[in-house]
Amino acid sequence: MRREGQTLRRYVHIATGNYNPTSSSTYTDLGIFTADEAIGEDATEFFNYLTAYSKQKDYRKLLVSPVNLPRETDQLDRARDRHAKAGRPARIIASSIGWLTNKS
Repeated sequence: MRREGQTLRRYVHIATGNYNPTSSSTYTDLGIFTADEAIGEDATEFFNYLTAYSKQKDYRKLLVSPVNLPRETDQLDRARDRHAKAGRPARIIASSIGWLTNKS
């Protein structure tokens, strides 16, 4: 969180890496640094879920296993198949930290 003028702004960094200098010379990590409010709210609720202060089931943009990942993955697969059958671009990009989607 950071105060910017009269408002607070939340910044979030989500990455596949664990900030280990030894493995960083061997592996390539994927990361996203964002001020997207929905991702920030999801990240806060996810940490509350991990600490048992929340039983969050619905997230705005993050897919969290086992909470909503299976359901959302099925929906993404079906949408990708519909796009492919219609001749439109169709793909899903995934990483070991979960699925990054544009759930709008």
